[in-house]
Amino acid sequence: VDIDDGHTALADYCSSSRDGIFSLRHAVFHLVKIGRRAEAFELLNDFAWVQSAISVGDDEAQRRATIGNLIRDCVELDIYFAPESDTPRFLGKAVHALSYDPKELASQV
Repeated sequence: VDIDDGHTALADYCSSSRDGIFSLRHAVFHLVKIGRRAEAFELLNDFAWVQSAISVGDDEAQRRATIGNLIRDCVELDIYFAPESDTPRFLGKAVHALSYDPKELASQV
């Protein structure tokens, strides 16, 4: 499978199943990799989606890893400081509180 075709297939899957575990963990990465930045920012600016994404994991350590991976993807994809969304920077500052209790997102915003 061509790498670009793979990213496209995975981005399409994530778009059609945006609340699935795979999508919550990997949608931003695959969308940006194929140039669909607007869709990635739409997710990052969607409170309910971010709440679901940071809630993936059975315990604090798993949630911290999930949040950390989302932040890492934003850094590696050069969208961490993008003006379209403050979410990546916010998550970076609140990772400890949010991994302990993702429901704190509303009070942290």
